[in-house]
Amino acid sequence: SDEIKSDLEELYPDKKLTRQDYQNLGDEKRRRFGNDYWAKRAGERISKMMSGGKSKFVIDSFRNPAEVLWFRNKFRMITVAIDAPFELRLKWAVKRMRSIDPALYLDKLIKDLERDMGRGQPEYGQQVSECMALADKLIINDGTEEELGEKVEATLLSVGAEGNHNHREKK
Repeated sequence: SDEIKSDLEELYPDKKLTRQDYQNLGDEKRRRFGNDYWAKRAGERISKMMSGGKSKFVIDSFRNPAEVLWFRNKFRMITVAIDAPFELRLKWAVKRMRSIDPALYLDKLIKDLERDMGRGQPEYGQQVSECMALADKLIINDGTEEELGEKVEATLLSVGAEGNHNHREKK
């Protein structure tokens, strides 16, 4: 989503961006340039970092199976999906009340979340459910933040990604 955000901020520097803005631009670029468009964009940045000596990366926000497949073929990645019950995702989105989560419009938020998962979407559209189906491992996030951390740590260790996984890079 960083790639999409960069494009949106360039196109609409003063606009308060919504989840639908992200979805629409993501879909439009995939429709015009191929379903793996965003993967290729992110892959360019990763290739540059790899030439600088970095070797481990975490990529999130896959929205189309072609993105997963492109990364899997290009970088031999292991895919871990993190899912949560729909009701919890809805509750968390409302609680966050970020600009891309129109919490005041519950019906719209539900439609946006369903669109993310792929309900009624074209091949170039949002297909998160299909991306998760391609995952090597699945984590269900239905507990506390600490429990999720433990599940992530155990899953990463199970695929040979040793090290401390409790730190997120701060922007």
